[in-house]
Amino acid sequence: MANHKDISEFILNTEKMLNDIGIQIVQKTLKTMDCLVKQDNLRKEKSTVQRKADKKNIATIFGEVNYKRTYYKNKKTGEYKYLSDQRLGIDIHDRLDSSLKAKLVDEAIESSHRKSGQITVDSIYLTNQTVMNTIRELGDIANNSVNITQKRK
Repeated sequence: MANHKDISEFILNTEKMLNDIGIQIVQKTLKTMDCLVKQDNLRKEKSTVQRKADKKNIATIFGEVNYKRTYYKNKKTGEYKYLSDQRLGIDIHDRLDSSLKAKLVDEAIESSHRKSGQITVDSIYLTNQTVMNTIRELGDIANNSVNITQKRK
């Protein structure tokens, strides 16, 4: 019986390590993209650096990812953007990664909003409101999109 506990503990520790590695890979990728955008000659022609190292957090299936990015001003339009975020499909108001949103919605089909927020990612507290807002983002779904079976009497 002691071996069962040991292997279970090993598996849980491995999952945590893999999630930590996932967070590190995502952080490194975000940092690399920010550097690539900053060094891009075409970007230099079109926009100027306004601020460096603005902090951002985004919840992912691995856990909370914290990173820094550069804020730019377009020389012609005067528009401000985080160009690295834009290239990676991260909206300025995003707090949750799309894959985490999908997992939340999928879990909410089987569980309560509160429970699906707890189950989806162990290391992040996601409220019922966060789950509900994520579901509402989907908008209306056509009735014929879901296959519903009738119960027998």
